[in-house]
Amino acid sequence: MKVDSFDLSILSQLDCNARQSYSEIGKKIKRSKQFVGHRINRLEEKKIICKYILDADIRALGYTLFSIFLQFQNADLEWESKITDYLRKSKYVGYFLRALGNWDVFISVKSENISDFYNFLGDLHRRFHSLIKKESINLEFRGVDTNLKFLSVNKEGDNYYSVSAPPNQKIDLNEVEKEVFTRLREN
Repeated sequence: MKVDSFDLSILSQLDCNARQSYSEIGKKIKRSKQFVGHRINRLEEKKIICKYILDADIRALGYTLFSIFLQFQNADLEWESKITDYLRKSKYVGYFLRALGNWDVFISVKSENISDFYNFLGDLHRRFHSLIKKESINLEFRGVDTNLKFLSVNKEGDNYYSVSAPPNQKIDLNEVEKEVFTRLREN
């Protein structure tokens, strides 16, 4: 599918604020809300827009985030498949990325306490110790969110970034809020 400047403008607007209405986006790119809706539907059909996700600060919910970088040795496709399956099913893994370079895998791990983290790490080592050549463990304490600047067609830049530090207190959710949060993360 050929992507034109209107598609890029729409993607840029969604990247800055995905909660904007078609009408709001249309005003900014000087097109109708019907035009914007049609283009977004087309971008979804062609899998350029793959899904909509919740981006929540789980640290505010009382979790601590850790980053684990792994370098493998002697890992064939079968072992990589086993590791991927294990990470995909783990309740502690927020996400993971396969990489090329010094590290083979990046894993973002969430835990309510250090004990949970070490239980996860110990289980990972027990299952895959023969494959792990090197690792680096980091505490995630500050995040920088930025939109995808390469999508911006505005040369002056309507780009943004925000920096967040860990919250000072845990936010307590009731059971309904926890269920809603869980379902939003799964979709």
